[in-house]
Amino acid sequence: MDVSGWLTSSITITALLDFDITGAPVYLPGVTVPARIQPATNWVTSTKTGAEVQSKHIVYTQTMVGIEDRIFLPGDNVNDPSVAKVPIRVMQFVDKNSSSVCWKVIL
Repeated sequence: MDVSGWLTSSITITALLDFDITGAPVYLPGVTVPARIQPATNWVTSTKTGAEVQSKHIVYTQTMVGIEDRIFLPGDNVNDPSVAKVPIRVMQFVDKNSSSVCWKVIL
């Protein structure tokens, strides 16, 4: 199933590379990819903490996103890490042949 026609916006993903000697995260340079962004205010369970948190957006993309990655939405300053969105939950969708179709990221 080709979902590329639905991806009418773009996001910038900075993937977690490692942690430095002090324990601070080190991220790769940002990569801009096609995405579909939907406002969505819901209570969801965080994959990372197990806590109930309120989401603000759902993002669909064909690029893998990790739970530790950071996402910049259109209009965000990609040079300011404080505005990066943190995934609450990440899910991969596959077709009947087990091929990846897209990733759903709840922010």
